[in-house]
Amino acid sequence: MIRNKLVRCDSHWMDERLPDYYLDAKGEDLLASHEQCRQQVSDQKAEAAREKAANDAKAVLDKKKSYRHDFKVAAFTVILTLFLEHIPEIVNLIKAAVKAIGLFR
Repeated sequence: MIRNKLVRCDSHWMDERLPDYYLDAKGEDLLASHEQCRQQVSDQKAEAAREKAANDAKAVLDKKKSYRHDFKVAAFTVILTLFLEHIPEIVNLIKAAVKAIGLFR
């Protein structure tokens, strides 16, 4: 015999008064099936929440890696650009250093 039960309604618990009744075998099977279905839905929601949390954590790590990669590419690009812009001065500097040492006379 089921008399009353606590039911979650929105954000608070409320006491739901049920009339007195008896369950026969068919009703018990139906109630068990309903409880099993509720448990499956609850498990699916918990799994979805775990997957979302894992995906969010992975997204944060991917974003950090992306920032690092962008910084490295930008630094390399700046260094390469400066090297290419000033290659004549670099060549003249190397020639002057070689003459100063006296390797080529």
